[in-house]
Amino acid sequence: RPDEPFRLSIKCNDKWGNPSDLIDQTVTLKASSPVKNLPEKVTFQNGDFCKVVEGLIVSDCNNLEVHVLDEEGGVLASSNTLVIRSSEHQHFWSDMHAQSGETIGVGTAREYFEFARNKAFVDIAGHQGNDFQITDAFWAHLNELTAEYNEPGRFLTIPGYEWSGNTGLGGDHNVWYRTEGRPIYRSSRALVADTSMPDNDAHSAVDMMTKLQQEDAIVVAHVGGRYADIKYAHDAKLEPSVEVHSSWGTFEWILNDAFDCGYKIGIVASSDGHKGRPGSEFPGNSQFGSFGGLTCHLLPELDRDHFFSAFRRRQHYATTGARIFMDVTAQIDETVHQIGEIIQTTSDHVTLNVEVIGTAPLERIDVFDGKDIIETIRPWDLSNQIERLRITCAGQHYRGRGRLVKWEVAARLDAGQINKYKTINFWNPNRQPKLISETEISWETVTTGGASAIDLWLNGFSGSDKLFIETNQGDMTLVANKIDMTGVTQECGGMDIRLNVQQLPKKLSEKRLSISRDLKLTRGMERRLFVRVTQEDGHQAWTSPFYILQS
Repeated sequence: RPDEPFRLSIKCNDKWGNPSDLIDQTVTLKASSPVKNLPEKVTFQNGDFCKVVEGLIVSDCNNLEVHVLDEEGGVLASSNTLVIRSSEHQHFWSDMHAQSGETIGVGTAREYFEFARNKAFVDIAGHQGNDFQITDAFWAHLNELTAEYNEPGRFLTIPGYEWSGNTGLGGDHNVWYRTEGRPIYRSSRALVADTSMPDNDAHSAVDMMTKLQQEDAIVVAHVGGRYADIKYAHDAKLEPSVEVHSSWGTFEWILNDAFDCGYKIGIVASSDGHKGRPGSEFPGNSQFGSFGGLTCHLLPELDRDHFFSAFRRRQHYATTGARIFMDVTAQIDETVHQIGEIIQTTSDHVTLNVEVIGTAPLERIDVFDGKDIIETIRPWDLSNQIERLRITCAGQHYRGRGRLVKWEVAARLDAGQINKYKTINFWNPNRQPKLISETEISWETVTTGGASAIDLWLNGFSGSDKLFIETNQGDMTLVANKIDMTGVTQECGGMDIRLNVQQLPKKLSEKRLSISRDLKLTRGMERRLFVRVTQEDGHQAWTSPFYILQS
């Protein structure tokens, strides 16, 4: 808000995404508009993982970016956009779901919370160890840590664990409590020898939710190795949302399962990382294929009471890890509603207002009614010639563990040439494309429900010229004049394995978009309206749906 202090946090990463303290450099800070107390330069010395500049103030409503420049004035990095306005809600970022070395990850739980607060710079963190690995002693220690690190107004920690039953018994669900000292209900004691509290066994998701009925708790279904079956077990009081993205991949199918069942759920994302890096989880060279997600919570203040209240009202949106700003409201007559609201009205229309500020240029915005896209907005136009093609590999083999798809791809032009290329969601620095000639390129990548793509900037490719793509999942032969902004898709089996080739402009530049859409309401038919954003760099965001019924 205007005149409210904020901070700028700068971190150096190595090529694998690990924080690095091997920097010895002075950088210049350049703001897009005046900022009180912002220094002109910041110096990193060997041993410094990051620098945090506190006490910054902007007095006017504005949108602010800060750029980090090297000695020659080149841009090393740019901040996410800070939106300064006098509003009831502020945007706070969380990674609520990951693990440390006491269960299946690395590092200690204390180091885990230190990383979330001091290296990932999230506002809210939870620690979700597998229940069958958490001893009573470690559960007590986790509660001590969340109580110690919880600091309203600066950094929230939420005590909890992952109920880790097999899919046939409901699958993985995260459980969070408002206060410390609450019981851990285990799906099994496979790695916990103590059997002194049999009343705390909950061998199915139904059992777990039954035992939580009297607790001040929230539950979220997620997709990991033991993916959640929300058709088997769901409790509207306990389970406000589902997790659509994590380091395991992107899983819009769990959202569609909820729509099929008529549930009213919100959308969250987290890392579910095992590397002790909550809030900044790179997948590394492992079974994980995606950058860890984040959830943005709309809260008047940063404390547990407001957090739980807003979470139960689904007032949050999910991203694949980029801090994309979204302000999406539904106006009916004179009333403005926030995302996640359940609305009954006698009106025959609703105005959907969408404001997006990306961390990269916007590739598309999709407006959904439940499972159906009702409009796609692309804030750009194509030129008369093909300047850039995007070749996208996407999908997963199936819902469970082992969903990862390995791709081996070769693309060849029969005319024209490749001037340059760029990768999207290539997180492994050792697995990069090889430009074989001016007309041919090859690469290897992986997908786990989401997408991995490569952009080719071309000269002299047009008309009846052909693009040949050969992969271990399927092949395509395309004529240049048949490739448009929507793209051509080849289904390749599995659950949703697919190839897509689309045309993009030479350059995208629009990072901000505001639109309003007037949508009709029909008596007795519920509209489930939400927005998905896709950036040029592959990052995505999903708002929790509005559930609107004309009565």
